[in-house]
Amino acid sequence: MAATPLAELLTSLRVIHGDTRFDLSHLTELSKVALKGAGLGEAFQSGPTTPHSFAYELPGQLTHPEAYETLPAELVGNSRELLVRTRLTPALVKWALTDSGVFADVEAFTPWLINRQESNGAPLLDRDAIRKAAIEFQAS
Repeated sequence: MAATPLAELLTSLRVIHGDTRFDLSHLTELSKVALKGAGLGEAFQSGPTTPHSFAYELPGQLTHPEAYETLPAELVGNSRELLVRTRLTPALVKWALTDSGVFADVEAFTPWLINRQESNGAPLLDRDAIRKAAIEFQAS
């Protein structure tokens, strides 16, 4: 008999059957604690509580998550993130810089960042890394 992960079971009950009896807001943290206690690591984690289950690289996914998500990240105690390598667009960069206090010419900064990414082996960038790069761009 296979064991079904609790997070997947509870979220399926919510989505498929409309069952709202359970508070799902602690599922991500509980999953982390259970995996750590079992010594299994992230490789054994699946579903909506994984670290990158709500990590996106397209601006539409970040500006209109309801079109892409069965359940919102916040419902299960997770968070929505940006993770991208070279699929950078002005719209994505603009989203990353919103509310950061960093002001850069997005049309000039985006190609600069793409070139830097390609030159550096395309490491993963999150929102903070794009913001830091924008500051470096301004200083150059």
